[in-house]
Amino acid sequence: MKETLGELIENLKQDEIILAVSLLNDLSEPFLTRAKRLVISSLQRLMRDVNNRAMKLNLSSSKVAYSDIQEICHKLSNTNQFLQDKDNAKKHIVDNLASGIEKQLTKAKDLVNENLKKRLEKIESNIHAMNFFESFESLSVYDECIACLDDLLVKETEDKKANIDKELKKHINKIQKEYTERNFDEYNMYPLSALFEKLDRVSGSYTVREAREKIKKEVYRKYVEKLKELSKKGAGLLKGLRNNEYLQMKSSLSSLPSEIEKSLEISFSNFEEEFKEEKSLMSQGLDHCLRNYSVERNAELE
Repeated sequence: MKETLGELIENLKQDEIILAVSLLNDLSEPFLTRAKRLVISSLQRLMRDVNNRAMKLNLSSSKVAYSDIQEICHKLSNTNQFLQDKDNAKKHIVDNLASGIEKQLTKAKDLVNENLKKRLEKIESNIHAMNFFESFESLSVYDECIACLDDLLVKETEDKKANIDKELKKHINKIQKEYTERNFDEYNMYPLSALFEKLDRVSGSYTVREAREKIKKEVYRKYVEKLKELSKKGAGLLKGLRNNEYLQMKSSLSSLPSEIEKSLEISFSNFEEEFKEEKSLMSQGLDHCLRNYSVERNAELE
């Protein structure tokens, strides 16, 4: 009997409640009463432990904290199922203990999901503030945390996470559209270089990499096409390099990421050289006309 009691105590030290309860059938008085108290005390300790851990969850809790809670809940849940079988329990455990375990499991689940929802709300706030690095980093930690959860995660929390994923992609697509459609002078107010700095911090995301590449290609194309348009219209001949559209483009170059700015240097250089050549030809043509006019005028006077 003493050996069985000793084995039961060792199982309780390891939180192996089911193994301990299964040994109750091998005990008789006076060992049985003591063993029963030890089992109940261990279960109550586990319930207090999981409650305290769940209440201490915060926005910076690591996956270890969630994993520990899930592990304790598994032990309590399995024990509760075991106790439902009267052949196993043999009525050695008080009747209301099972309901107490059930209530504690429900409370722990509520606390865990309440914390997860707050984390998702924080992520949502970062998305709207365009804090992409913080958003993706928090989502990565969140995914690690819930990876160790199964029966504690409720559908409402899962649905909220799915909506966050959709919202993040939608927000990035919106930004992509806004930056590719901006007027040239608006890039000074909303520097594309600043946006790329934020996007580059989360280059591990395919969604972000794809959006960044599309913005880069479209903005580059927009500048090149506008230069071609100005050249075709003869804007250089009309107002020289002081053309308003050209000046807006030129002044906005410094707000672009260096990779785009450098790519555009040749296009701008070609446009300016073309203007200088046209100006030179026009000047030569004007001089020729003036000389001819002067000769003709002098001939008339003679």
